[in-house]
Amino acid sequence: MDLSLEGHQFTWTKSRGTDHALEERLDRALVNPSWFDFFLDAKLLNLIATHSDHNPILLACEQIQQRRKMFSFRFENSWLKEEGIEDVVTRGWQKGHRQNLIHCIGTCAGELGTWNRLRGKNHKERLAECLATMDCYRDAQDTVSSSRYLEAQKEYNKLIVSDEIFWK
Repeated sequence: MDLSLEGHQFTWTKSRGTDHALEERLDRALVNPSWFDFFLDAKLLNLIATHSDHNPILLACEQIQQRRKMFSFRFENSWLKEEGIEDVVTRGWQKGHRQNLIHCIGTCAGELGTWNRLRGKNHKERLAECLATMDCYRDAQDTVSSSRYLEAQKEYNKLIVSDEIFWK
């Protein structure tokens, strides 16, 4: 059985943004009836590609629950590419400027931690907005829609590079 694809119906695109754009469904997931009986809630999702003409597909068999862990403060190199990081460090440093060095570092770390929590939510929202914009405009072939798709793709790629720096 060919598992039905949720989301955009095509998995491959050629010449996006031109009058000669072409889309096809090339990628599939095949299952047999006994497998499908075991994974009744299985879904095949069409994700958004940012660097390829092939969209990745995800076979989701069940939801995974994640546990939150508490971590101590760590400065992340990916923050250096974020706008406004200098202001956060300056504000944190100035809060403890009349104290000793250890206190200054602590207040700066506190400011960075707060900023990172807020930025993390904003970062995820920005990623989601870019994906939503790309999803909205990937069916349209007119110049304006293609331009909006490409702008969202560029922003998404910038955010992903920041994530890659973080994970390194």
